[in-house]
Parts: sequence; structure tokens; C-alpha cells
Amino acid sequence: MAKKHVIVGDFNLHIDDVDDAYVKRFSDIIFQYGFSQYVKDPTHNAGHTLDLLLVRESDNCVEYLSVCENGISDHSMIFCKLK
Repeated sequence: MAKKHVIVGDFNLHIDDVDDAYVKRFSDIIFQYGFSQYVKDPTHNAGHTLDLLLVRESDNCVEYLSVCENGISDHSMIFCKLK
């Protein structure tokens, strides 16, 4: 069985700001390696997406993803179910 690759974390990059040069470069890099970013909702209380779940499209392993405020941190929690 082939290994699947999942990268998660707080990247401190406003991935939703498509005009940002750093976001463009980061997006180019993850695309170059076949990864997609699955978190589409804001994950920070300031309204940006900073916390990411990166998975190769070919791995097809993300079954479910949800972003939930937690009241403890200024970042939301990301819940996902992987196949």
C-alpha cells in the first residue's frame, strides 16, 4: 500500500488572501507537489484562514472536515476524518 501524506498546522499565513505574494508562492509550492488545501473557512478570530490541512489529491483520504470555534484560543479547531 502506498503511503499517504497529510500536513497540518498553524502556518501563520493568510491563505485566503490571494493577492498576498507569500500566499501565491506558498500555493505554487503546494500545487507543485500535488497537495491541496482543504480548510476553506476562517480559522482565526480575526477572520483569516491560518490553520491548514494539506493532502495530496491523489491520496483521496479526507472524508470529512469541520472548523469549530473553541473559546479557549484565538484559533478554531479543525476536525477531520481521514479514510
